[in-house]
Amino acid sequence: MGLYIDNTLNKGRGVFTDSSIKKNTLIEISPCIKIEHSQIKNTILNDYCFGSKTKDYTLICFGYASMYNHSNEPNISVVNYDEEKIMITFKSIRDIEKGEELCHDYGYKKENWI
Repeated sequence: MGLYIDNTLNKGRGVFTDSSIKKNTLIEISPCIKIEHSQIKNTILNDYCFGSKTKDYTLICFGYASMYNHSNEPNISVVNYDEEKIMITFKSIRDIEKGEELCHDYGYKKENWI
């Protein structure tokens, strides 16, 4: 499985796959760093971070994680947040076709969504 970043039709850039991916496939384990939310809330980084279990800090994730766009009909999902290792794991939640953009639900409607 190869992932790549490319332009999308209406979301700027996004993450795509160069091969089909079966449901329940591990997509990525993304290492993250914790940063106080107040340090980035008025910066561009705020658009690329993940919420945390507390409102005090946010997570800046490496790899492709911060480049996945939102979808109300996602094809990947956060399946684990390892708070000790500060890593987020993504898996496919349905079969994904070659060339399809990988998107997850940002959880706007949920509280403490990781």
